[in-house]
Amino acid sequence: MPNDRIDTDYKHFWQLDPGVSHLNHGAYGAVPTCVFEAQEALRRLVEQNPHKWFTQMLEPEIVRARGRLAEFLNASPDRVALVDNVSAGVSAVLASLALRPGSRILVTDHLYGAVQFAVQRLARRTGATIDRVHIPSHATDADIEALLVGSVAESTRLAVIDHISANTCMLFPMQRIQQRFRQAGVQVLWDGAHAPGMIPVDLASLDPDFWVGNFHKWAFAPRGTALLYVRDPAHAGILPNVVSWNEDEGFPRSFDRVGTSDLTAWIAAVDAIDFIDRIGANTMRARNAALARAAQRVVADALGVDPKLLWGCDDLSIRAVPLPPGLITTREQALALQNTLSNDHHIETALRLWNGQGLLRVSAQLYNSIEEFEELGRRLKPLTLV
Repeated sequence: MPNDRIDTDYKHFWQLDPGVSHLNHGAYGAVPTCVFEAQEALRRLVEQNPHKWFTQMLEPEIVRARGRLAEFLNASPDRVALVDNVSAGVSAVLASLALRPGSRILVTDHLYGAVQFAVQRLARRTGATIDRVHIPSHATDADIEALLVGSVAESTRLAVIDHISANTCMLFPMQRIQQRFRQAGVQVLWDGAHAPGMIPVDLASLDPDFWVGNFHKWAFAPRGTALLYVRDPAHAGILPNVVSWNEDEGFPRSFDRVGTSDLTAWIAAVDAIDFIDRIGANTMRARNAALARAAQRVVADALGVDPKLLWGCDDLSIRAVPLPPGLITTREQALALQNTLSNDHHIETALRLWNGQGLLRVSAQLYNSIEEFEELGRRLKPLTLV
């Protein structure tokens, strides 16, 4: 058991049920009270004068929010569009690509399920073929680069790759891979779902072809807020999933109006960035990463897992603990054990199955404490012995 104790004086910023251990921030996030109240104030403003909101006030607010979120990721505002989530951004990119029968799409076996479904839909629509590359859980950056670059065929036109993998908690060497694929004439769509807020993201330096990241996870925005980056919007022809006003203005303005949808989440995301600034982004990241490391060791010790087998990167707030062999062999078993922890022990956590290996994802946020993970280990241990 680690001796370090990480302070827990941040819980009062949230409205979370104090009777529950919320150890799965990486799934749905948790909105700080100040951000929640900012969005509620916006909703009240809408209802005071809906006509004025939609005809005069909404679009300037969207433009302001897009600029603020772009600044947070060091991106030019004219290269980013606000979307509901990574799934929406991925779908917009893939729906706009003109592949043909015989084209190949490269993915890894770490790809998030919903993104994988989107790639499969693209393949069915265009007749393209999907090439799935196995990346070992403890692969080095050089290994990852070599495996991916070595899998590019003459007909490979697109790669869809995680920036941070959701289940296996790996940080992919994005800049190195992007450069190599660009040299090979292959466009890359990056799933950055977990990146904003968890790690510093400099899109101007990373220079991806396409990248989309959620702000509702580690950047504290209301759910329904993500940013889609397009390197060359003038020629990419990326269209929103819903045709609405501003369609003729092109990227990114064509994404700024979605009928009469409630877009207050996008605007309140500015308050979320302000909240991060008050805490200090570096302070937040360092604390969360340190807590994730400590929590991973605590859970691993409780389950008797060899520390050499643990998965994760020191810079990340999510890490993975491989579960004892045979404990989880199906998604249904993973969900059942996850629900048992939730319903019987009031612990919300994430259990996954990856290539036949059961995984528990440790997800650490400011409102968490090491004691909560110690309790998770105590509750989980007898369940693994059944």
